[in-house]
Amino acid sequence: MTRGDLNLFQIGLVNFVFFATMFLMEIPTGAFADCFGRKTSYVLSCGISVIALSVYATSHNFVGFITAEALGAISATFCSGAYQAWIVSSLDHHGYDEDKSAIFARESQLTRIVGIVSGVLGAQLAAINPTYPWWLGAAGAFVTGTVALIIMREDYRKHEKPDIRLVVSEFTLKFRASVQTIRQGGPIALVMLLGIVFSLTIQAPNMQWQPHFRKNLGSDAELGYVWAAISIALILGAQLVSKLRRGPKFERYALIGIQLTIGLLLAFAGGSSPWILSLGFFLLHEIGRGLFAPLRDAFVNDSIPESERATLLSCGSLPSHFGAMIGLLISGAVALRFHVGPTWIACGLAMIVLTLIVSRIRKHN
Repeated sequence: MTRGDLNLFQIGLVNFVFFATMFLMEIPTGAFADCFGRKTSYVLSCGISVIALSVYATSHNFVGFITAEALGAISATFCSGAYQAWIVSSLDHHGYDEDKSAIFARESQLTRIVGIVSGVLGAQLAAINPTYPWWLGAAGAFVTGTVALIIMREDYRKHEKPDIRLVVSEFTLKFRASVQTIRQGGPIALVMLLGIVFSLTIQAPNMQWQPHFRKNLGSDAELGYVWAAISIALILGAQLVSKLRRGPKFERYALIGIQLTIGLLLAFAGGSSPWILSLGFFLLHEIGRGLFAPLRDAFVNDSIPESERATLLSCGSLPSHFGAMIGLLISGAVALRFHVGPTWIACGLAMIVLTLIVSRIRKHN
């Protein structure tokens, strides 16, 4: 049994487990990174990822897939806040005072370039044996963790032997400080609200693009080329970030405008025929996503205190995970009843309406 043997609702359930696990683990793992070190957290993430991908490679049933997703989610939470916090703290420690959006944009571009290669290679390997991409991914995670263990440095951090009582106390303080920062509003609150809207409405294309376009392709291996096109679209979007870094007020409206545009393009992708036109709008919406992510990351990281950076980033991710959980269930059920096209139209329109509501709420706070 493979992911391809599941229907759209079952695929949503598997990924529901992923986001539910992230929701539960995000804050504890973010605090772990702040207390025990972001390098330790990232290396641990790579180790758990090796296990998760290996479980996927050996699984042949629904329970196995769920187990792999849960492990993958734990791996992701150990990495999510820690990696960006390590980058920003290291840059600040060494006196880097230039625009960090270029760093996040370059990170996104390099990630997508690797994604192009792995996507095409993975699709070709899967045509030979469906387990080969998972084993290759596990090997890559092992190599990444080994390299990180050797080269990552935390010169900004005081290396002291952790006391469990102090760790618990520090975690409590960091969590309270993070919650207080969020309650005060500002960039992190805006991004949280936009994030929950985005994650609630974007799960349909995330989960359904493969079955939607597969029926018009000659073979499953050709999905790798579609993935490569998606990665190129994301790279192009990241390339535009520097043009929108003109101060927090402008960036606030830029983030709102980009999310509205993504919703509009998603609705067009769902309602367009022939399929190649639908694919064109889908790729345009991916350009918007590639532009949004690094701009959001720089916008937030420039506005939060260093001491609880990883914890606060993890707190800020919670609403997005919750939105994704709900979005997966709703979009999967709607797609089974009304098919993919109408589901994308509904999700795109919902993104537009909810984003406009959020922008009005933040405007009056």
